[in-house]
Amino acid sequence: FFKDSVKSDRDNEEIDEIKRTLDVEVVATRFDTDYEIQTSVAELLIERAKRAVERGEDVVIIINSTTNLVKAYLGEDAYGGNLFTTIVPALMKVKRIMSSAVKTSRGSLTILSLIDYSNAKFDTAIFDEMSRVCNMRAVINAPSSIDENLSFTKRYANKV
Repeated sequence: FFKDSVKSDRDNEEIDEIKRTLDVEVVATRFDTDYEIQTSVAELLIERAKRAVERGEDVVIIINSTTNLVKAYLGEDAYGGNLFTTIVPALMKVKRIMSSAVKTSRGSLTILSLIDYSNAKFDTAIFDEMSRVCNMRAVINAPSSIDENLSFTKRYANKV
């Protein structure tokens, strides 16, 4: 079941629509929220999810979008200056969040993370770094079909 969804850098209408449509708890930040608050919300949600797993719950977190979460960790640097000198610490913080996924004998934490991928150098850096901690990749092509040639799980990819 879906327990939590974290949305970063979204407008009120999007957040309200998700809350009305889905029977899940939605944890979100608005697009005009300070970067520090956006990152704190993500970190607090992960810690809360870990405690739920310790109590024996199965938790699924959807992070939409990882790109915006990295930008939130970058703060003001995301929109000026030399981005690639500051992106590494931001990527490490997001990787730490992604690495929180776990399955124990009592419960599990699954993290689904969406990356806005446009072949820009920034998106490629995020995509490449997150691929190292993720165990599945699903590439979605318009209008909403999965590209079977580009999608895989690490377990399957290692056997091929």
